[in-house]
Amino acid sequence: MKELRQFFKERVQNPEFYIRVILISFLPILSYFGMSQTDLTSWASIGDLVVRFFSNPYLIGLWLFTLVQSFRNTGAK
Repeated sequence: MKELRQFFKERVQNPEFYIRVILISFLPILSYFGMSQTDLTSWASIGDLVVRFFSNPYLIGLWLFTLVQSFRNTGAK
């Protein structure tokens, strides 16, 4: 249990983890709707994307799965 706490502490202190979570959150959603970053030019378009995301259970499940996978310990002992 102590190793698990240390693992999460290291993970949360690593800026790469936050970049990965942000990319996991936006890139699959944008690609599912056939959009790119340049399509998000106003708060209204971002709000519309968020509403479309939460109305799609497949995307929510995909996002949760990839988010859980970002917590995996990739360092084998």
